[in-house]
This record gives sequence, C-alpha cells and structure tokens, in this order.
Amino acid sequence: MITSSSISTSTDVSTTDSRTTESSSCSNSDGINTFNRSQLITLAAVNNEQEWLEQTNLYLNQEKIDYLSPDCFTNLTKLVNLDLSENNFSCIDVNLFQGLNNLRALYLSYNQLAILDPSTFNSLSNLEELYLNYNQMKTLDPSLFRNLTNLHYLYLNFNELKSLHLSVFDYLTHLTMLDLSNNNLITISPTVFDSIGYSGQISIYLEGNPVASSGLSSAYFCQGNTLCTCYCSINTLNKLVPCKGKS
Repeated sequence: MITSSSISTSTDVSTTDSRTTESSSCSNSDGINTFNRSQLITLAAVNNEQEWLEQTNLYLNQEKIDYLSPDCFTNLTKLVNLDLSENNFSCIDVNLFQGLNNLRALYLSYNQLAILDPSTFNSLSNLEELYLNYNQMKTLDPSLFRNLTNLHYLYLNFNELKSLHLSVFDYLTHLTMLDLSNNNLITISPTVFDSIGYSGQISIYLEGNPVASSGLSSAYFCQGNTLCTCYCSINTLNKLVPCKGKS
C-alpha cells in the first residue's frame, strides 16, 4: 500500500442532526452513526482544502460507522486505497464511490452487507482489489461487477451466497484470484467462470461450500486455457482438489 498522504481516524463518529433525502434505496435513519464529508475533513485535521484533495490513503476501519452519506468522498480523485472494513454497514449508498477513478483497493470486509445495488461500483473502473468477505450477502446482482474490468483480486469468502448468476463474473477478464470459499453454494454451473481470467492465470477457491461431491471433477471448471488452479474441494472431501487447466 502507498503510505504517503494518508489519514487514519480513531475518533468515535457522531450522529448528524440534518438529514438529506437520497435517491438510492440505502439511506440513513435516526439513531445511527452517520458520517459526511465535513466531519471527515474535521477528523483528518488537514491544513487546507488543497491538502485534503491530495489524500491517497484513507482508513476508516473500526469506527463503528453505520452509514456514509454520498458526499463523503467528493473530489478525492487521487484516492488509491480506501479501508471501510470492520464497521456496521448494512448497505452502501449507490453514489458513495462516484468520482474515485483512481481507487485501486477497496476494503468492505467485516460489515453487515446483505445486498449491494448493481451500480455501487460503476465508477471504479481502475479498481484492482475488492474485499467483500465476512459479510452477509446471499446474492450478487449480475451487473454488480460490470465495470470492474481491471479487477485482479475479488474476495467473497465467508458470506451466505447460495447461488451464482451465470453472467455475474463475465466482465472480470483480468481476474487472477477469486475466493468464494465458506459460503452456502449448493450448485455451481460449469460455465459461470468461463469469461474470467483470460488475461493470465487464475486461482478459484470454492472449499467450505455444501456443493455435492458428485457435481465436481478435476476438469469441471477447467474449460479455458487460463483457468490453471481451481481449488474445488468441498466439506465432504476434507482436502483440496486442484483442477488443472488445459495446456
């Protein structure tokens, strides 16, 4: 991670008195810890507006935040790493990440996210690492990752996913690591991974899911030349079974 121009906050987030009406379905309500842009600048204690706009790293993990208003990261176009892990988010405003065109790593692990609007990540075309592990997501909208064409690492482990839409990973052509371990996946289509990783080698982790052992084989997910390592063990096998890609 880049360590220059970074902010780390450790102050408890206060509840704002003024409420605005957002267009998205994710909105704040009375009695929760909310965070807006002006509060963020105050906590950052930067000297001036220009210094604020130069920030490249922002760490808001472990702040007990329930909700972030959509103006929080306005004009932070140089932001590279954003850590929102270990908070209390149950949803993310659809406009929260607008304008963060240079963001490379986004950490949303260890929250209470159950569902995300399909437009949540639309502005993050340069994102390379996305951490959504340790949440409560039961489903993924097929358009959720549509604009993440430069994504290399996607962590979805330790959620509650029961199934995967056939096209949910279609645009992740640069993906090199996909972790779906320890979910509730019962069945997985053999074509769901067809489009990912065509720019190089990819590793897929599926262990810890209740997929029937008879539904997997060493060649089950190895239909493309770049799908080199697929850890498709399941609970009943008690070991990893690597799926060797075609040469």
